[in-house]
Amino acid sequence: MRLPSKIYSCFFGMLLALAACESTDLVVVGPPSAGSDAGDDDDVCADNEDCDSESFCARNACDDATGRCARKPLLCNESVAPVCGCDGTNYWNDCLRRQQGASAAAVDECPRPRSCDDQHPCRGDAICARIRAPRDATCGGPSVGECWVLPNACPEDSPKLFSICSNSCVSACTLIRDSAPARFDGRCR
Repeated sequence: MRLPSKIYSCFFGMLLALAACESTDLVVVGPPSAGSDAGDDDDVCADNEDCDSESFCARNACDDATGRCARKPLLCNESVAPVCGCDGTNYWNDCLRRQQGASAAAVDECPRPRSCDDQHPCRGDAICARIRAPRDATCGGPSVGECWVLPNACPEDSPKLFSICSNSCVSACTLIRDSAPARFDGRCR
């Protein structure tokens, strides 16, 4: 069978265009899994400093002495699917956890998250979220929070929480970013 010259020319042109492209690693992160972040051929590490600046030390379990270097993703989406890092920080999604260089502890929010307040701030890019405020909490009053890492921009479809300050339902991402006291409330859907 002979291909028409237009198809042959188009196919040959695509091959030339692909040959001119440079090779670049692109890390694509899917939903979190129960397995390790690291591949079998990656370098063994004891902590993030043992890996290059574009990688982190991924452990199979938080109490493992060593892990393997895994690539940090360059770009993350804004979808909400909380995961807990071995550092006790809640991450908006698994991609953000990997981007921040934390091994995974659990798929979901941390059962005992790292606590924070004005005297004990969160580490790195984490924000002190005051989203489990007690019923008697007041706007602007001191309260203990938990550390969260958020996307650069809050998604429009973020879950809603009851804001104690505005007495209304507000985006959870916005409330966390503002460190505003809030609580889960049946009225917010």
